[in-house]
Amino acid sequence: MWYGRRMDVLDVPAVDPAAPQSAALQAYRILERAMDSRVLAPGSKLPSERELARRLGVSRSTLRHVLAALADSNLVEASPQRGWFVTDGPISDPPNSLVSFTESARLRGIRAGAKVLVKTIRPITLPEQDEFRAAPGTDILEIRRLRTLDDTPVSLDVSCIVMARVPGIETVDLEDASLYEAMVRVGGVKPVRSDYAVHAERADEDTAALLDIAVGAPVLVGQELTYGPNGDRLLSAHLIYRGDAYTFRATLYDR
Repeated sequence: MWYGRRMDVLDVPAVDPAAPQSAALQAYRILERAMDSRVLAPGSKLPSERELARRLGVSRSTLRHVLAALADSNLVEASPQRGWFVTDGPISDPPNSLVSFTESARLRGIRAGAKVLVKTIRPITLPEQDEFRAAPGTDILEIRRLRTLDDTPVSLDVSCIVMARVPGIETVDLEDASLYEAMVRVGGVKPVRSDYAVHAERADEDTAALLDIAVGAPVLVGQELTYGPNGDRLLSAHLIYRGDAYTFRATLYDR
């Protein structure tokens, strides 16, 4: 890993003693948010344990538990005799934020790429008519892409778009490009919401060959339905991520 600048002064809030969450959980989330927002950039060195514990308002014992939990999530790592560093670990989506694969990578200082494997225009299927709430005969643009990070294959992405709802999207070259950004630039439609479900599977032969992993290796499979500002269902995507290259995180709130 690349070790960057030292973070002697870290502008983060202290834990709230009156909050219902434990001090350890609050400290974990404070540091996690600092990494998501790049206050703590990949490769940067955390302050000393004494300084970090003081800034967060926790004991050094609590802080060590927090750092261990962050290390288990591959967010930080210890370097002998040098201290704790933010990792260049798996790409992840910031909690409760709708960002593209390309933007997620850009936020981490990683170069995202895309190789188009299939691009075709076809009639909508019967299940898709219900999914998109669209009429029979609607044209669908289907794109299958291999996504990379710094030239390493990390995901397979099959995206289906209702062409009438994103005018001109079929003309866009999506090699090494963001689909979300293309939807805004060409169709004038900005995705504003995404329903997302994820589960674990094992890679089959074809998937393993494309992602350069062993057959049977763990993969994360996501199903995404993306909406435009007027509530139209714009895009449905089936995504398969290498298990060692992607982390899905969310923040849950009590109702």
